[in-house]
Amino acid sequence: MPCSVGAPDNTKSFVHAAITSPHARRKIMDLAESAGWLTRICDRGPYECVEVWVENRLLVEVLDPDMQADYSKSMSMQNWADMFGL
Repeated sequence: MPCSVGAPDNTKSFVHAAITSPHARRKIMDLAESAGWLTRICDRGPYECVEVWVENRLLVEVLDPDMQADYSKSMSMQNWADMFGL
């Protein structure tokens, strides 16, 4: 099937990915906002992340160094089993 260019798809979407960054949350947010993208700090329970809506339609979670430490502490096999009743 050949690739082709169609009409832009502006529907919202998401990605469950924890992307790490060496930058502090304010810098991450400033970079996203300078591109005109929606961004906010979200509390996911055991850790926080910066929600970045790339092109205001694709959700990516970005973790600054402090967030990475909390994420690493909370994302163990036992914690996953407990959270999801496994």
